Amino acid sequence: MQPPTESRLQSVLKMRERTVLRVLGLGFLMVMLLLGVAGLIAARDSSAIRRDAGQLASEQLLMARLLHEVMAEQNALTQVLHRVADPSAAPPDRVAILAELEAADAAVHSLTQEAMAEGRDWGELHDEVERFTTQVRQFLDRKKQPPDLEETRSLFLRHTAVVQRVDGLLEESSERLSGANGLLESESRKLERESSLLLGACLLLALACAVGTIIFAARSIRHIEWQAEELNRVSWQMLQSQEVAARRFSHELHDELGQSLAAARASLSKLGVADLEPSRADCLHLIDGAISNVRELSQLLRPVILDDFGLEAGLGFLTDKFAQRTRLAVAFEADAPGRFHE
Repeated sequence: MQPPTESRLQSVLKMRERTVLRVLGLGFLMVMLLLGVAGLIAARDSSAIRRDAGQLASEQLLMARLLHEVMAEQNALTQVLHRVADPSAAPPDRVAILAELEAADAAVHSLTQEAMAEGRDWGELHDEVERFTTQVRQFLDRKKQPPDLEETRSLFLRHTAVVQRVDGLLEESSERLSGANGLLESESRKLERESSLLLGACLLLALACAVGTIIFAARSIRHIEWQAEELNRVSWQMLQSQEVAARRFSHELHDELGQSLAAARASLSKLGVADLEPSRADCLHLIDGAISNVRELSQLLRPVILDDFGLEAGLGFLTDKFAQRTRLAVAFEADAPGRFHE
C-alpha cells in the first residue's frame, strides 16, 4: 500500500499532466482554427477575384467586338455622307446607298440589342444613327443635285452626333475598365490585408501558446521538484519513525518482556515442592508483567482505543500513560466535534 503523501503526489502529477495537455490541445486547436479561417478567406477572396477578372475579360472582349463593329458602321456612314454631300462627285447610286443605309440600321440595331442584353444602354446611339439615315433618305428622295449648303451642314451635324456618341461609348468603356481594375486592386489589397492579419494573429497566438506552455511547464517542473523533495523528506521521516519504533520495540522486547520471561524460567527451573507456593506467586507476577508489557507495546504500535473510540480518546489514553510513566502532571483538552473519517 502506497503512503498517502506519495499517492497524493501522484494524483497531483496526473492532474497537472492533464492540465498541460488540455492547454496545449486548446492552443494548437485555436492556431489550426485561425489557419483554417485564413485559408477559407483567402480561397473565397481568390475565387471572387478570379470571377471578377474573368467577367471583366469577357465584358471587355464583348465590348471590343461591339465597338469594332460600331466603328465599322460609322466608317460606312461616313462614306455614305461623303458620296451624298460631295458636289464634285458623280451622282450617287440611290439604290446602293439605301441598301447600305438599311444594312447600317440593321447592324446598329443588332449591336444595340446585344449591348442592352449585357446591361449597356446604347439606345442613344441607335437613335442618332436612325436620325442620320432618315435624313439621308429624305435627301435622296428629293433628288436635289447638288445639295445646298444648309442640307450639307445638317447632314454633317447628324454625322457628328453619331461620331460623338461612338466616342462617348468608347469613353464609358474605358471608365468601366478603369473602375473594374480599381475594384480588382481593392479586392487584392483586401485579401492581402486580411491574410496578413490572420497570419499575424496565428503567429502571435502560437507564440503566446508557446510562451505560456514554457512558463507553465517550468512552474510545473519546479513544483514537481519541490514535491519530490517533500516526498523524499517525508519518506525519510517515515523511515526514521519506523526505525525508532523498531528500535523501541526491540528494546521493550529485550529489556522488559525478555527479562520477565527469563526470570520466570529461572524461577521455574529452581522450583521445588517446598517452594511451590512462594514461587508460584512470583511466577504469576512475572507473567502478569510480561502480559502488561505486551499490551503496552500493542498500544504503542496501534492503540485499540483509537479504532474503537477515535482520536480524542486515543490521545487521552496516551497522555495518561505518559503521566504514569514520567510522574508528571499532564492535562489534555480537546474540542474535536467527533470521530474523524479514516
